Amino acid sequence: MILMIVSQKTKTGTFMDEINNRIKMIARFFRSRKLTIYLLILVILVSVLGSIIPQEHIYSPATLEEMLEQSEFLVLMQKIGFTAIFTSWLFFSIMFLLYLNTIFCTYDMFKNTIRKIKKGSDFKKKDEIDGFANHTVVVFGTTSDSTRDKVVSNLKMRRYSVEQDGNRIAAIKNRLGVLGTPAFHLCILLVLGAILYGGVGRMEGRLQLVEGQTLYEQHQDYMYVAEGPLFDEKHRNYGVLLERFHPQYEDKKNVYRGAASELVITDGDKVVKRDVVHSNHLVIYEDVSLFQNEYGFAPLFLLKNETGAVISGSYVYAEDDGSGRYMTVFPVADTGLVAQITLYPNSSRRILESGYDIPPNPQVYLELFEGGQPVFDGVLGLDQMVVLGSYPDAGEVTLGFYDLKQWSIIAVVIDRGVPYIFGGIYLAVLSMMVMFFFSPRHLWAVVEEGEDGRPVLYIGGKSDRYKSSFEVEFNNLIEGIEEAVQDGAA
Repeated sequence: MILMIVSQKTKTGTFMDEINNRIKMIARFFRSRKLTIYLLILVILVSVLGSIIPQEHIYSPATLEEMLEQSEFLVLMQKIGFTAIFTSWLFFSIMFLLYLNTIFCTYDMFKNTIRKIKKGSDFKKKDEIDGFANHTVVVFGTTSDSTRDKVVSNLKMRRYSVEQDGNRIAAIKNRLGVLGTPAFHLCILLVLGAILYGGVGRMEGRLQLVEGQTLYEQHQDYMYVAEGPLFDEKHRNYGVLLERFHPQYEDKKNVYRGAASELVITDGDKVVKRDVVHSNHLVIYEDVSLFQNEYGFAPLFLLKNETGAVISGSYVYAEDDGSGRYMTVFPVADTGLVAQITLYPNSSRRILESGYDIPPNPQVYLELFEGGQPVFDGVLGLDQMVVLGSYPDAGEVTLGFYDLKQWSIIAVVIDRGVPYIFGGIYLAVLSMMVMFFFSPRHLWAVVEEGEDGRPVLYIGGKSDRYKSSFEVEFNNLIEGIEEAVQDGAA
């Protein structure tokens, strides 16, 4: 019976030892500096892939669709999530491992630092003092007690914390400066945690709005939307109205701000926010940031029957080709025609009674294609049209250019980790100031009687940083001690 109990205890002890060994092995793995290097290399490689592989948030849906049609490789990259790599589980998994690695390394740093602070001063013998780069031996003509007191008072005058053990002296300045490095790593930990926290629940979308148009914060209204793995379609359905676009905006202080969009945010029938977004100003609503991404002209094309009734029509988004012209391609309802327009807006503008402004003499160069073959090309001014021909149930059909507004792409971003990222960065700057401006400096001294009975001072020290600066301070300290001892002897 006794043997069975001993055997059971032995098995239990072995099992617990095995668990402890596994825990230690896992801890060793995550605190490894090599793991840090490997993870940073992976982050760099993923970032390089993100810069080489076209990312969905950069391109418009039409452009991305065209690129996918032309590249099977890009289709494969989209299937495995590499066209949105910075919101993929791969990227967040690497960041999570880096976060764990930083936790373990930071814990070890704090543990060692606290141990150093609690340990207090360790006194050194004169042979050990001689091993420092900054050390010297000074012979005085006073008593040993008087010399030791002068050394201690001189060190305290220079803001050193001094401890004594008989004829041995240990002094330190900026003791808490050792917290700078682990505090900096703690701030990095905060930044990484904020990136993870914000990234997994992040949402970024683009609303393309024509002046006077309202779209809603819901998935189907975005021309592009990217959601973090844990966002889980938490859209809020508030409205975003582009009340007016200002091509040359001046704020209330008459400061020129360039292009700007006047936005109205509504919740149901209630206006909850009204602001102007431009290059130096975001619109913030709750935890949502809205900023202007792109803008251009939106001509209105209407398809009418012979009685003048509108069959179909809409504003089309024309984009700047870099030369002052705006171009777009769109299908003409169910006619089988494809229209390609080149818009030439006039640079001067006038304000209409409807509240928005347009160029006074806009013109479009219209090209129509059927089955890829050109069937018409010509110039249309505002309120001008072209006859497309007769169609069943519609009679003679015309396509006309009837209005011109401007559109703006408003980027909508939800990232709850941003405040913590900036907070971590600010704290990291403070910890770096502690690290570099409060570098710990250590001094050790031994006062003994020489063969002739005169006191001999063995003193040396080191600094964690700024070796040359400490050397100057050390020399000044020795001069100060010599003068203090001599004055005391006189």
